[in-house]
Amino acid sequence: MEANARGYFPANLTVRAGVPVRWEITDTGTSGCTNAIISRALFTGQIDLTPGQTSVKDFTVSQPGNYRFSCWMGMVTGTIQAVDENGNAPPADLSSTDNQKVGGCGCGGN
Repeated sequence: MEANARGYFPANLTVRAGVPVRWEITDTGTSGCTNAIISRALFTGQIDLTPGQTSVKDFTVSQPGNYRFSCWMGMVTGTIQAVDENGNAPPADLSSTDNQKVGGCGCGGN
């Protein structure tokens, strides 16, 4: 995935629940609030991004579902959809309070 001041590309990813994920994020020009990614439902801490470098996060999604990730302010977002062993996706339910948007960011996120 690529990350810059305008967002994540692609912003929607699909993985298989129970299978280890190696998430590689190439920073192509992040700004102040997009220089780190969080996803409280998937991992602790944050993924720090540095322009011109690729950051790596290894994790495993334990259950099928739809999980948000975002900049540390919650303004620029994306989704990781974890499917079951048959490739079936759960219904889209992004009502989680994890990584909710907050005001005050000038990074241009959606």
